[in-house]
Amino acid sequence: MKKFKSLSIVATVAVLGLAAVIGGYIYTTTDAYQAKALYDALGNDYTAAQCDSITKRFPATDYAELAQEKKRVLLRQQAEWKAITKNPTLQAVQTFKNKHQLIDKYFVAAEEKLDSLLWVDAIKLKAKQNYEAYAQLGQMARNYNEAMFVLQKMNELPDVESVVPNLKEQITKFFDALGNGKAADVSALCADTVSFFLFRQNLTTEKVAEYVNKKYCKRIKKRTFSEPSEMKFDKSRIGEEKVGYVAQFSIDLTAPAKVARKQKALFMFTPEGKIIYASLRPTYRK
Repeated sequence: MKKFKSLSIVATVAVLGLAAVIGGYIYTTTDAYQAKALYDALGNDYTAAQCDSITKRFPATDYAELAQEKKRVLLRQQAEWKAITKNPTLQAVQTFKNKHQLIDKYFVAAEEKLDSLLWVDAIKLKAKQNYEAYAQLGQMARNYNEAMFVLQKMNELPDVESVVPNLKEQITKFFDALGNGKAADVSALCADTVSFFLFRQNLTTEKVAEYVNKKYCKRIKKRTFSEPSEMKFDKSRIGEEKVGYVAQFSIDLTAPAKVARKQKALFMFTPEGKIIYASLRPTYRK
């Protein structure tokens, strides 16, 4: 009779799969295998509900706590990404992307946001370095082919260093004419193909002098510009299929009864060194 009971116990253990008691729960090796299979299936693309499901079904296994740790990682990355998307700067997105073993959906979201931000920089600043930064995203980037086309065109231009003296001379003449209220001279310095000018207004070359005179020259007859500082020159996109050069720098200017403040300026030039675009914001305040 005792021998029969022993055999029954052995058979029961075999069926249940080596039962064990941990924390008040009875679980079997079968439970552990199932929990492991579900946990492994989470991979790097999962939801909080899937993590909770493992914890509820197999609370006494090691995978219950591992699943909760995955959930904590998910919620932490979710909160960080939500904060970033309120003010998505290039630096913040890059830091987020490089800081974590990102969950797949946040890695994809960061990649898409980087694509967007880098392309906005490229089409806004139009400089070669910005197109190069975008191209580094690789062939899967949405505008990769267009970026490579622009870079190819830029590479056909002479090196920036060879044209910098001419570009600096054009900038000096521009501010000299603007500071002395010579609107006609400002217009003469600009290319015949001017499509954008101060304040990003659409203007024909014929109206540049009128615009400059109205906005800058009549109100203040004499202005003095400081020597441009922190000047950076690069190759630039100046049209759909045209490239030239760009200059970015800081400049101060003073005038009677006005207070000067440092101003960022951006100039674009044709391949021949003719000004085609000048971005200047109001510099004075009373």
